[in-house]
Amino acid sequence: MTDHDTSPVPTLRWVDDHRPLGASEPPPPSRVVHVVSAARPRFSWIVPLVRDGQTQTAYEVRLAPDDLDPRTAGDVSLTWSSGVVESAESTWIRPDADVAPYSRYRWTVRTRDEHGAWSGWAEPAAIEAGPLCAEDWRAAWVSVSSPRTVVGAIDLPAAPVRARLHVTAQGVYRARVGGDVVNPGTAEASRTDAVRALYRTYDVTDLLTAGSTTLEIDLGASHWARCGHDPRLLAEVVAVLGDGSVVRAGTGADWSSRPSQVVVDEAFYVERHDPRHAATDASEPVAVVAPGEPGMPSRIVPDPAPPIRAVAERTATEIGRPGPGRRVYDVGTNIAGRSRVTLRDTVPAGTEIVVVHGELLGPDGSVDTTNLKMPYDGARHRQSVEYVCTGEPDDVAEAWFAFHGFRYLEVMGLPDDAEAAVTGLVLHSDLPDAAAFDSDDPTMLRLVRAARRTQLNNLHGIPEDCPTREQAGWTGDAAATTDLALAQLDLGGFYRKWLGDLATSQRTDGSIPAVVPAIPPKAPPSDPVWGSALQRVLLGHWLHYGDPVLVAEHLPALRRWVDYQLSLVRDGAVRDAEISYGHDWLGLAQTPPELLHTGATLDALDTLAALEEEFGDGAEGQRRRDQATGLRTSARAVFRDSGRDVWANGSQGANAVAVVAGLVGPGEAEDAAVAIERDVRARGNRASTGFAATTTLVRALAATDRAQVISDAVHQPEQPGIGSMLVDGPGTLWENWSIDPSNTGTGSLDHVGLGGPFAGWVWTGLVGLRPTAAGFRRFEVAPQPVEGVDRASSVTQTVRGTVRVAWERDGDDLWLDVEVPVGAAAAVRLPGAEPVDVGPGRHRVHGMWPKPLAVPPVSLPSGRQPALAETAADVSGGENWLPAATSAVVPTVDVAGLDVLDHGLHCMPVPHAQVPGPVLRLTGRGDVEPDVPHLLRLVLAGPMDLTAAQFVYGLIDLCVPKPHRRPELVLRVHGAEGAVAEATAGTWPAGWNRVALDVAEWAGRSAITAVEAGVRFRSAGPDDIVHRPGAETVAVTFHLGELGWSAARRTW
Repeated sequence: MTDHDTSPVPTLRWVDDHRPLGASEPPPPSRVVHVVSAARPRFSWIVPLVRDGQTQTAYEVRLAPDDLDPRTAGDVSLTWSSGVVESAESTWIRPDADVAPYSRYRWTVRTRDEHGAWSGWAEPAAIEAGPLCAEDWRAAWVSVSSPRTVVGAIDLPAAPVRARLHVTAQGVYRARVGGDVVNPGTAEASRTDAVRALYRTYDVTDLLTAGSTTLEIDLGASHWARCGHDPRLLAEVVAVLGDGSVVRAGTGADWSSRPSQVVVDEAFYVERHDPRHAATDASEPVAVVAPGEPGMPSRIVPDPAPPIRAVAERTATEIGRPGPGRRVYDVGTNIAGRSRVTLRDTVPAGTEIVVVHGELLGPDGSVDTTNLKMPYDGARHRQSVEYVCTGEPDDVAEAWFAFHGFRYLEVMGLPDDAEAAVTGLVLHSDLPDAAAFDSDDPTMLRLVRAARRTQLNNLHGIPEDCPTREQAGWTGDAAATTDLALAQLDLGGFYRKWLGDLATSQRTDGSIPAVVPAIPPKAPPSDPVWGSALQRVLLGHWLHYGDPVLVAEHLPALRRWVDYQLSLVRDGAVRDAEISYGHDWLGLAQTPPELLHTGATLDALDTLAALEEEFGDGAEGQRRRDQATGLRTSARAVFRDSGRDVWANGSQGANAVAVVAGLVGPGEAEDAAVAIERDVRARGNRASTGFAATTTLVRALAATDRAQVISDAVHQPEQPGIGSMLVDGPGTLWENWSIDPSNTGTGSLDHVGLGGPFAGWVWTGLVGLRPTAAGFRRFEVAPQPVEGVDRASSVTQTVRGTVRVAWERDGDDLWLDVEVPVGAAAAVRLPGAEPVDVGPGRHRVHGMWPKPLAVPPVSLPSGRQPALAETAADVSGGENWLPAATSAVVPTVDVAGLDVLDHGLHCMPVPHAQVPGPVLRLTGRGDVEPDVPHLLRLVLAGPMDLTAAQFVYGLIDLCVPKPHRRPELVLRVHGAEGAVAEATAGTWPAGWNRVALDVAEWAGRSAITAVEAGVRFRSAGPDDIVHRPGAETVAVTFHLGELGWSAARRTW
């Protein structure tokens, strides 16, 4: 028998975004039942690869009621049959018939190969539907003050053959049926916008018996508390009896609530448990919430993302007792989750235990949470759990609602002789790995492990910034790490859920808030770089999973987002964004926000154009490409000085944006790459970029054949830098390039935004695997070998099957093995070899090891934040007047103080690049007066001839308490005979803002007598952002770091 005489039986891969449960598979690790997302679920399968050149030429899918075998059922008994479909497609196949709510089915498929041979039918797999629309629910939304336990019952004449609990909440819940916890160790419901609710389904068949069974749901507010509404709950049990009858019981006016064991539920700070409270008899009716009330969802749909649950346990080791009644434990690495303290001895009733969780230890060995605080927290602990002991054996102190980020935990309040067992519960969205990486280089292995751990620690139904201080869906973190996330994890359902959040959070003007979901009352303003999460996640989902329905659903949101960004273009660049989060958030050097915003807008335009063309609208795609061409042309005129080979301020980020955004002309990409490499090497093999530009930096280096620069940065072990995170860290990546235990506000050691792009390059660059067509229909294998790594490989599970990539060095030879699944094709690119396209099968390709780069020696000592800000690349041939003239500077208004900071400014809690000093600090007197400029005036020794000048500029930093109206920078230049020229500029937080006046055409430039620079606060408007109560009573304060002129063309 030849190998083409038998076509392999396909493997049933997905129903919608969930893997089906076959009869031969073990039961799931929880009670969660994945129900279909719509009345017409979609089916996907994989054809196992058994030979080179193998293809699928046709398929047949059958769907039958649960009590029938779809392989043998007659056509009239089937719910649906596709018939024989001549197609190579194996993903997202939609039936032509609806499934009914609360029903079960089984499905199967067979396929035909390139030789005309049919496979056998696949072992049938079950699918199940819950409520498919709001009308399918008989339960009503109820609301209680938080925290409370909502109580109901279900009465059954007999034990059920199948029973499901469907539950959702605006808040968090812990469900019990007959006293048994249905969802232990979870953090449900998934956070989403108030306009929709996401429900989860649980199998409770074995928990129900004949008679009455109590249903209890502990309800907390958690993040929902910021909305100003009490938490809300919708729950319903649907039980099917042996005779086919159905009994339903759900929340409504006949349910009640009673005190919960949880008495304090304050997200980030404390969750307090007092079991005595739950024992009190203080029942109250619940409030039924009408559909039209504020904050009520208009849609109730299944949660497409996997459940948020404890996926592993880590034994905590006691490492010290810093004082009486205090014990410190180590779980071995930074995790997101909960601690469980089980008391082996009986502790007196009423004893209070406090468990504090943190990432660092203080000098005395106790847990220090300073780096997890906000500046306004003061001495208050974060991440604590309090428990009042019952006096019974085996008391357990464990949070029900909160989760924390921690490596260390400190237990306080136990008698010193009490025996306790302490465990760390790793809790996050239950996401399977999509790939495995291997290499002979331990540093690369550590990077991938740390990135995976950090990424998972920040996935709890949404992609978060950190699991400690905020747990917020900051879009910038997701935008920076999309490549990494999709390479290492199966995020099909997770990103489907979050794309829904992006769409519902989008404002009417098309802008995307910086935090999604945008839980009321007001989300942070929109930054084009942060909002680029929309295009990156949408395009990434399309390339990895290939779902056309999802892209079609979200294309309108992407169109609105692009049009909004184009509305911000002024004078050739994107200048009018609501905000920029820093000048490259937490970078060691600044990059002009206008350039970052322009690059992000071009990325969105390119993505939209490609998807419009992919979905059949070539004319619209070309229109978007024309818009991108126009913006590139104008942006190049703004940010490029061709004569001096300068992009914007010359930072690593500026040069990287020029390359990746396509602003460069012929030969200029190499010039920009040389500039980047020189700066990286001069900094001791360190990136200077922040959250906004590090992904762009890594992409630019990879695109210009400078993978060695990336690798050398990873292998540089001293702070600041990515390599130091692998040496000095608690097993995860950091929010900053270095550790500062005193940093309150940006000191997390569990942030993926800075280090993630380097780990993403391991998959897409070092291994070289990257999808280039929908659902891995086509992909590229283009490894970027580097010195110090002789072997690298990955095994990736795609929607079409397994992709294996492995390369190895043998002297000057490079050997690559690639496995391409059925239904896919690969373009292989190796150094020293002609490109080759390969189809399904296993292939071996030969190339030559690339010549090593000439790496200049690195001799500079390591530095720590904040870094010194080098002079901008367009400041040349002029003078900074300030260092020699601080004594000649005077304020133009009455002020409380004018101080000289000889050694410059150290700005916290958002460290950023600094000028070396001296720096002048003006402190105003009294309340802010709208529209009154507060300026510092430098009177020159005599009229100065600036005919050689192109512009005059000032650098101003607002790293001080200030009114949270957005101030305006003012620069005035005084010439002879009373001539005055003025320029104004907007401001961005967390950085040195520049205001510049072009003087090349100004008649008064030949006799400059004085220069003034400062700020002015305009009258408050309805859209002003106020983050802090009492902001209007704070006096104007600012820092002036430079005041000078330049003979070079201004490029930012």
